[in-house]
Amino acid sequence: MKCRIALALLVASMMPLAARAGDVRVVTAALLYETGQVAPAVDYRLVSDDGSLWRFAVEGWTLAATREKTMSKHARWFATLSATPHNAHSSERIYRGGARAHDLEFGDAAVSVQAGVRLSESDHNATDVSAIIGREIIGDDAPLALREDWRTPYFGMRFTHRLRFVTADDPLTARIRGVEIAATGEGFGGRRAWARGIVTEEAGWPAGPLHLRQSLALMNGSHLDTVSAFLTGGSWDVLRATTLYGTRFAEFRLNRGAIASVGADFNITRSLEVGLRASALRAPSLHKTGALVQLMKR
Repeated sequence: MKCRIALALLVASMMPLAARAGDVRVVTAALLYETGQVAPAVDYRLVSDDGSLWRFAVEGWTLAATREKTMSKHARWFATLSATPHNAHSSERIYRGGARAHDLEFGDAAVSVQAGVRLSESDHNATDVSAIIGREIIGDDAPLALREDWRTPYFGMRFTHRLRFVTADDPLTARIRGVEIAATGEGFGGRRAWARGIVTEEAGWPAGPLHLRQSLALMNGSHLDTVSAFLTGGSWDVLRATTLYGTRFAEFRLNRGAIASVGADFNITRSLEVGLRASALRAPSLHKTGALVQLMKR
């Protein structure tokens, strides 16, 4: 079992600020660090009293803007524009056998537009249906076959069904109180066709001075490559069910696999916590375990 230390520096906390009557602004921010790279994670939301919202986010090299609008009690539409001008899909940090594989790395920029509707049967049960169109701009340092496969835009559909029984959610620590299960399937076409599906389950609950957490991710894809493969790895909680504690971010690119993680946080003082994490990955020809110890001060 490999053990690593990662750092999550919380540079801002949740700050509800009145924008106008009935509206709330929420800002969260963190600076995530591991040896060799730093990644900002900033989320700004302006939420209206009817639940409609604007969201602007910076996640590593990806910039995203989202608009959600309530249509009725059980339906809302949403649209997201995202752009990654550099290092899309972690194309400039590729690993082979646990070490950087500089000969496999290449430049990549990406942009996509997603639009769809969310249908909520209840407070605990929702389905998203959306259309996506995107473009990958692969650098000349990539293999010719990869550049040809992504030479034109791609398009497709995404379906997500979510069951959520959560009474508390901390976006800075990706910690919940309750259970959430989500299943996503997506299919795309263009110069080539590919499909992916992922099922995730996350749970968390308090036990005296402890907060216990557990997650599971099951992934399967068809006709995936370096760009479209599932990126797994990394020791930050904000990666949620695809976190593989004790490994580097995006260290593994999978066509299929399963990740299970468990953890516990213990309150040393009211504002200081120590956490323990452990993960296991199972994929064709790949078995990996890892552990992590972290300190967090609010």
